[in-house]
Amino acid sequence: MSNANNNQYDPYMREERVFVATYKEIIIGFVVFATILFLLYPKDMLKEQIMNERANYDLSMLYLKNLLKHDPENESLMMMMASKSAAGGKRDLALRLLELLIESPDETTRREAYLLSYQLNKEEYFYTDDEDVRQKVFAKLQSLFVAIFINRYYDQEQLYKNYEEAVFIKNDRLSYYFLSEIIKRDQRDITLLESAYYLSNKLSREYEALNYLHLLQKYDRENRNKWLLAEYYLMIDKRHFDRAKEFLRELSRTSTFWSEHFGAFLLSQKEYVAASDIYVNLMHRADYANQKVYFKKAVDALRAGAQLKQAANIAGEYESRFIGDSSLRRYILKVYIECGDLKRATNLSKRILNGR
Repeated sequence: MSNANNNQYDPYMREERVFVATYKEIIIGFVVFATILFLLYPKDMLKEQIMNERANYDLSMLYLKNLLKHDPENESLMMMMASKSAAGGKRDLALRLLELLIESPDETTRREAYLLSYQLNKEEYFYTDDEDVRQKVFAKLQSLFVAIFINRYYDQEQLYKNYEEAVFIKNDRLSYYFLSEIIKRDQRDITLLESAYYLSNKLSREYEALNYLHLLQKYDRENRNKWLLAEYYLMIDKRHFDRAKEFLRELSRTSTFWSEHFGAFLLSQKEYVAASDIYVNLMHRADYANQKVYFKKAVDALRAGAQLKQAANIAGEYESRFIGDSSLRRYILKVYIECGDLKRATNLSKRILNGR
């Protein structure tokens, strides 16, 4: 200690000394005081008080900061601080702490840090009005959720919630994974089956897409043709033309709808005669208005394949049936002329003139 009293000694005055502490002495004194305080206030007791403090988050943070001074490597304490910061609206502080805890060697700590960080970033995403900030936060959310998935930090029993999160971050592969896991437990949910089909098809998982289509055909009976048609288009998209042909052939045996598609498919494959036969069969099963439509399709299929003689023959075979229709009379006459069948063209012209 240094004596600050430089006055001469006065025997008639009471002796009085004023002491001034040096900087070093102040630090030593503070360390001693802090050590005594820490020893008198055990760490576990302080943690318990922090955990029980629910109303005053600022006070809890003060407790935590004091404790961190004595144990800066205590990750459970940092996690507690992050949770308290988040609960107290101090999202930035919580996220800074969590960035450190995500790198923890402890599996449990990492899991908790990832999940809380995802939650807080999602809150920030909806809180901010700044579009640039939103985009950055969304990118962070995508990264965090992928890490959560890879490390299996998600709740295995909350598949639908995980599916919704995967949809939210626009990750098709993770969406499909969770969706397929949900469907394994319940194959009758048409909405989920439909989503699974579109996702699997988008991800080029042909076998799975076909499986979901079969389930939809089984359980969504009201829209069965829709899903059968989707299966047909899937075959066409994958260029499985032989399979598509047999698929349509089977369905067309008892369905006008599928016979029409079969005829269109055969035309696309340049099987003109076979396509014409399909339309002739449809004509025989249709009412008069549709007979006219199928008749023209049957003839036009042969014309497209340069099968002109056969086209003229079919036109001649059904001439009498449609002669009463002025538009079809002109159409048939045009076919005869185009096919070079002048005899039939002449006879039809006479019939028209004679009103027969």
